[in-house]
Amino acid sequence: MEGVVKGPREQNKPRDTFKIAYIIHFLLGAGTLLPWNALITAVDYFAYLYPSKHVEKVFSVAYMSSSVLVLVVMLSWSDWNRRLNFRLRMNFGFCMFIISLMVAPIIDWAWCSSCSGSGAPPNGAYSVTVTSVIVCGLADGLVGGSLIGSAGKLPKEFMQAVFAGTASSGVLVSMLRILTKASLPQTPKGLRTSSHFYFIVGTIILLCCILSCNLLYKLPVMQQHHRLVQDDPLCSRPKF
Repeated sequence: MEGVVKGPREQNKPRDTFKIAYIIHFLLGAGTLLPWNALITAVDYFAYLYPSKHVEKVFSVAYMSSSVLVLVVMLSWSDWNRRLNFRLRMNFGFCMFIISLMVAPIIDWAWCSSCSGSGAPPNGAYSVTVTSVIVCGLADGLVGGSLIGSAGKLPKEFMQAVFAGTASSGVLVSMLRILTKASLPQTPKGLRTSSHFYFIVGTIILLCCILSCNLLYKLPVMQQHHRLVQDDPLCSRPKF
């Protein structure tokens, strides 16, 4: 039985030798949902800071609404991918993620720690926290839409890496939360300290995502895929 003859396109298909591009797509996929998972997993911390607020309900509505809004804008504005290249959108989105993730500990350090007696957060702290969740949702719509749109023009294993990363994000964040809580005493001070450490580690992971995003399209395998996409008349030509 004769073997299947591969066309020139299959023969010249770029190889991701050390799976670096695959790993980066996995990391970016995990980073897309990491901030939201981090915020919602630390609900005990926010419930301690704002005991009279419906944290889970408000966070969910704020996040989902803003994320859907960005996706609608991206779908409606056909020239957005020409005006803003992929790396700019990803870098801007991950910077928004970092800001949203660090708002809570900064508020705690700057304001709540200086409160005398009750330790209650000052007026406006809850509104700022909810605003940070809205920023997180905006960033998720921007980063998620850009990443999936970019991976869709690549071979299927890269889309698989993105979704595998998003699927594993919740597990990784939950493990991180368990470790940070278990490492400190179960007291109000221990809860706040473990939450601060938890958000800082999450921020470090997001910084790694920014570095990986800027490295991604400098890889030879991604440059070859980019050239193949440009030569394909059926595909649009994204700017990386």
